This record gives sequence, structure tokens and C-alpha cells, in this order.
Amino acid sequence: MPSRHRPLDPEILAAVRQLLEERRPAGVARQEIQGPHGLDAETARAYLREAGAIGHGGRGARWYLPTTRRH
Repeated sequence: MPSRHRPLDPEILAAVRQLLEERRPAGVARQEIQGPHGLDAETARAYLREAGAIGHGGRGARWYLPTTRRH
């Protein structure tokens, strides 16, 4: 069943956010959560999307969590 039809596990989502807060690239974070949690690539990407690391309006991927920037 595709991941978008299942609720995301809050524990795994917290682990993804922690990896991204450590400034891990999204691809590395995906690999690091995919293996230990037994996720397929699509499900791992769903966690990254939910954490805000990828998929934001077609402007390309965010490698890290967004930070507040003052211009």
C-alpha cells in the first residue's frame, strides 16, 4: 500500500526531523531512516516531505530544514 494512504509514524517522523536538524542532506536522511525502520524508498520520501525537506511548490528540493532568514 502506498505510504500516502497510511498515517505516518510520529516516532519515525521525529527521527527524520532530528537527522535534518543535524544538517544531513535529504538523500542521506532517507537512506538512514529507510534501512533501520524497514521502509521502502517511497515511504521514506513521504516522511521527508512531511518534515519539509522535499517537495515545496516545484522549486526544487530543500536539502535541509528551512531556517528563518532575515533580509
